[in-house]
Amino acid sequence: MLPGGGQQVGEPLHACLIREVAEETSLLVAIGPLRWVREFIAADCPDSEFNPGFHQVELIFECTAEAGQRAIMGTTPDSGQIGLHWATVEELLDLRFYPHALAQILNGLSADRLYLGAV
Repeated sequence: MLPGGGQQVGEPLHACLIREVAEETSLLVAIGPLRWVREFIAADCPDSEFNPGFHQVELIFECTAEAGQRAIMGTTPDSGQIGLHWATVEELLDLRFYPHALAQILNGLSADRLYLGAV
């Protein structure tokens, strides 16, 4: 999965993104444009561990790590985060990566689009 997480009440979206990436990867990032929107609807995913009523909208931004940094496990990772793996775009096709539709787009196997759908 990509770095990310829950936005705190009153927290601006860009501040949330910077905080979440730093918590999970120790990287400071410069935020670029919004590139993709994805929905996750647990009721549509029978193998999901989430409550069937769980519905989440994810905004995926293009970001650039500031020069000279190395991604390492952050100081406050998500509760389910067990590690950190930096992969090439090509490797995403063979990994359990979500959203898989994004791996397809990044590898030129699917048309690029803003809304990825409920995938």
